[in-house]
Amino acid sequence: MKDIVSADNPAFRGWLRLAEHGRAQRAQQRTLAEGIHLAEAALAAGVAIDAYLLRRGVEASAGELGAIVAALDARRLPGYTLAARLYDRLAPVERGAGLLLLVGTRSAALPAASEEDLVFLDGIQDPGNVGTVLRVAAAAGVRHVIGGTGCAAFWSPKALRAGMGAQFRLHLTEGVDAALLPQALDGE
Repeated sequence: MKDIVSADNPAFRGWLRLAEHGRAQRAQQRTLAEGIHLAEAALAAGVAIDAYLLRRGVEASAGELGAIVAALDARRLPGYTLAARLYDRLAPVERGAGLLLLVGTRSAALPAASEEDLVFLDGIQDPGNVGTVLRVAAAAGVRHVIGGTGCAAFWSPKALRAGMGAQFRLHLTEGVDAALLPQALDGE
């Protein structure tokens, strides 16, 4: 496990861009997922995990966190220990579990026809609200969620936390112009 103590570390600077900028998340097709529940959901869904980050001082060998770290190590994923001040700059919550995953994001194509259940989000700017709607959609059995051009990013760390792993179970399409949606869904 590599130890990172400097904010000048190139890997840390890249992770900080992901934590702070939705544009970086979309360009790299990666984001940061914080906490035990999201780690369990990502592992269960078979999501692409590039690395894991631990807050220095977190007991990573016991309990649920220990089991997750063991599963990540079994996949031979790179692990990093970050100084507390660095980890806290990346984490979307103040008192989290001390675990962040660098995960791949997915963008699905629009469904071929409007007969499929779907939800369209238009103009929801708060990432927490976006995550909550995604969680409800997944619980209701909706498979596809489409975001309009003015909607907060589905894969932002705050939306991921509010979605509680729903993003890993849904087909998500972002940046769709609402005016073009009827034509796209009807195949015209």
